[in-house]
Amino acid sequence: MNPLKHISYLSSCDLCGADRSRHGTQLVSGRESLCGVFVPISISICRRCRFISQSERFSDELLTSLYELDTSFVFGDAEEDQQAIQSGLLERQEVISKAMISHGMTEGAAVLDVGGGRGECCRHLVEEHRVVVADTTESPPVDPKIEKVLGLFSASLADSSFDVVVMNHVLEHVFSPTALLASAHSILKEDGLLIVEVPFELYTPLVARHLGDWRHVVYYCRATLQQFLEKSGFSVQRLALEMGAYGARRMPVIRAVARKELDTTLSVGNRRGHIAPLLADMASPVVLASLVRRALGRS
Repeated sequence: MNPLKHISYLSSCDLCGADRSRHGTQLVSGRESLCGVFVPISISICRRCRFISQSERFSDELLTSLYELDTSFVFGDAEEDQQAIQSGLLERQEVISKAMISHGMTEGAAVLDVGGGRGECCRHLVEEHRVVVADTTESPPVDPKIEKVLGLFSASLADSSFDVVVMNHVLEHVFSPTALLASAHSILKEDGLLIVEVPFELYTPLVARHLGDWRHVVYYCRATLQQFLEKSGFSVQRLALEMGAYGARRMPVIRAVARKELDTTLSVGNRRGHIAPLLADMASPVVLASLVRRALGRS
């Protein structure tokens, strides 16, 4: 496959709708080897809402080919790596459980894990809740009690059929967070719960000035994630920048818990973003501590 035939350019900001040619500023550009072909890639910031994203959009066919070749999700077999991975998994499970319990979902909830692979993050819920994993891979669930559907939002998922939707490290992979969150809103029951975690990686394009992980096409701070959630009809209950885990690594993550609202007329519209919230996240103790550990060669 020639990736150049499967890449288009985003004309507007997915958060505020501003014309990218007029209101976008390129932060970094480079060339990535995709399917054996070097292609130009760039990351830009919207000057109106401060949302940072990749300018080029990959087709579904290209994404399928890239993920079939991708082995970066295969973590090391070293005992210390496995211990770190298991510890991180338990941490994520605890975050999910605490969010559900604090919102009164103690048993009998229908939980959809979007992009959850084999369902590891929600495996601990199967004894008390119905757990469904929606994923683009055909790998079997890690537990026979987990249901598996192919695709992130399959037509088989009826509207207003779930109490909880979980998105663990999914939103950074999609070119239109607006579309994915709208789908989550549609399948949640009234007053349903959305639990989100994304990596905090603003230092990659803003300071390091490199492209980073080719799979991550959008970059969040707390302000932009909150605006996406509110725009999509959610009321944010909790939003925090904390240390989390991805594989065997510790890294800053943004965690959000939001409720579905029936009034979906909320929109960022022409709201102008401010640089202050972005800088506050960049200079937070969590992020600075992570950078110090990285500089000292620690994971």
